[in-house]
Amino acid sequence: MRRFILLIVAALALMAATSCSHNNGNIGFWFGTWQCDEIAIDGVKMDGYDRNMFFKFQTSVCDIVTTYPHEEYRQHFADFKKQGDNTIILDFSYTADGDFAYDFNPPVESMLKKGENILHYHKKGSENVILTFENEGKTITYSLKKQ
Repeated sequence: MRRFILLIVAALALMAATSCSHNNGNIGFWFGTWQCDEIAIDGVKMDGYDRNMFFKFQTSVCDIVTTYPHEEYRQHFADFKKQGDNTIILDFSYTADGDFAYDFNPPVESMLKKGENILHYHKKGSENVILTFENEGKTITYSLKKQ
């Protein structure tokens, strides 16, 4: 019996040591979940924003999750790529036929547009980043914090 328990413990330890937690998606600095703490338009903080938008980066995908009361949420998927030293691109060009549980349009409250969005960033330490982009002549700024 003792030998059997030892065998089970060894098998579980082996599975834990070799399991994949990042699904080959670790992309360094951007990998993981970032909460959008603040949105500003032309330098003016957006009133009524509830800190309910989360950017989740993995491999070449960005999943923007918007949460709502009563445990409701909506996922918005974009292609993600880094370009140069301080630029990322979120591309909401994808379209899908059929009934999908996912949304391939940007969240309304994000002010991102359908299609390609070029965002410039600067890091504020290892857990904070400021993203800025232009939309219809306005400068939109996100303050993101790593979760």
